[in-house]
Formats: sequence, C-alpha cells, structure tokens
Amino acid sequence: MDNTENKTTLEKLLDFATLTNRKAIFTEQAYPSVPMHPVTLHKRTIYMPDTSQEQCFLVGYSDPKRISENGLFFGAFLHRQYPKTNL
Repeated sequence: MDNTENKTTLEKLLDFATLTNRKAIFTEQAYPSVPMHPVTLHKRTIYMPDTSQEQCFLVGYSDPKRISENGLFFGAFLHRQYPKTNL
C-alpha cells in the first residue's frame, strides 16, 4: 500500500507546495463543541500562490457551520489586467 493513500487532501497539497518550492498558507480554527454533540468542527483555509510573482492562486475554504451558500469552496484564480475606463 502506498503511503500517500493515508494522507489527507491538505497533507497532499502541503507536500505538493514543498516539492514545487511554493509557499502554502494554512489556517484552521476549531469551533467549540458541546457535551450533547461532542464533535469538533473546523473552519479551514488554504492559500497557495503559483510563483513568486503571485499571478495565479489556489484557494480552498471550508466552514461546516456556515448555513448559507459557499460553505465549501476550492478553486484557482488568475491575475488579469482590465482597463480603468468602461467599455
């Protein structure tokens, strides 16, 4: 069995950042649990710029307590220049 099968997605992303000389910024905040429901939920974010010029970004966001839309998001963003005048 390959050791990578036991890794979480986050661990794989952090390994990828290290192997490709990128920086990865990760935050995790635990929500308080209560005795009736002793499960600890976590709000997590990860941000990884593609290069030192930071023209492309990989972003992940997870908030299991967010009831409205966008409680889970994962995507890539590209820097794009737009003219300052309206078309």
